[in-house]
Amino acid sequence: MRTWKIAKSVIYLGVALGMLLFAWPKLHLLLSWSAGTVFVYVWLLFAFLIILSQLHYLLLTSEQQEEKIQRLRRYRRLQWQQKLSKSLERKTRIREE
Repeated sequence: MRTWKIAKSVIYLGVALGMLLFAWPKLHLLLSWSAGTVFVYVWLLFAFLIILSQLHYLLLTSEQQEEKIQRLRRYRRLQWQQKLSKSLERKTRIREE
């Protein structure tokens, strides 16, 4: 399972780097502030965030941290399900009265 996640992360990193390298010569960064320039900076920000997140996963995430994250996700999902069931119970009680 972990090898698939690592492979997926490498693929995402490669795609993001490829997009960035392909678009870099075509980007006009020193234009006056217009909608196009703002779009370029926002696009670059998202591209760098994707690249940094994938590098963080590849370089800094261990199996223990990944297991902790999975437990936290399961716990949050259980809390959400409990809130949802309580809400549905309240609605059915109100309708029955």
